Amino acid sequence: MPDRVEPFTPGTDVFSGVEFSPQKERRDSPDSLTGRLYRDLSLVEKGLCDQSLFPRVDIRSAMALGTFARVKASKQVADLVRIFADAELQASIGFNVGTCEISLTVPLPDGGGGVRTSNQAVLWAMLGVMPHQEELEAMSAAWDSEASSQLLGNRCLDAFGKGTGAGINVVKVCWRTRTIRLVLGVYRELQRGIGKKGLFKYSPSY
Repeated sequence: MPDRVEPFTPGTDVFSGVEFSPQKERRDSPDSLTGRLYRDLSLVEKGLCDQSLFPRVDIRSAMALGTFARVKASKQVADLVRIFADAELQASIGFNVGTCEISLTVPLPDGGGGVRTSNQAVLWAMLGVMPHQEELEAMSAAWDSEASSQLLGNRCLDAFGKGTGAGINVVKVCWRTRTIRLVLGVYRELQRGIGKKGLFKYSPSY
């Protein structure tokens, strides 16, 4: 049975795609691209070090509620939606009655104002929608040699799953509607591959 998803107004993606060139821009200038990258990466790293960044969500109980109406009205789903709302991402809820999977659909942010908080920075990096995400990945690898073996986007996915208890096993972008759909499950079960499903991971070419 297909997901039932409540309607929402899609956002607009206007990322500019500026070339990253440390030789051309001073690192100590907050208005330069390099300065913005350091600021944004600092917010992400600060969030990743904060074990209380995301509240715990009993996703298993929400999945067991059985109907879209009950899932949508649950405290667990309200907590999930609030996490994304705090990051300026207005999430719509979906529920597949056949598989008991909960999904969130969020419009792609325009990225014009950038990120302002660690919560927002981690979630945007998790979704791959940070302004100049590719340059952030390169800077993260160069900045922290211990973390360089794991993509920044995947580190943020892990932080969200470990913090909330809700793992993500599908990330699907729809360019027609300018939205990203996330399918959620119990983090520990997805981590162990229970039910032949696993945690979503970005490949290096994402």
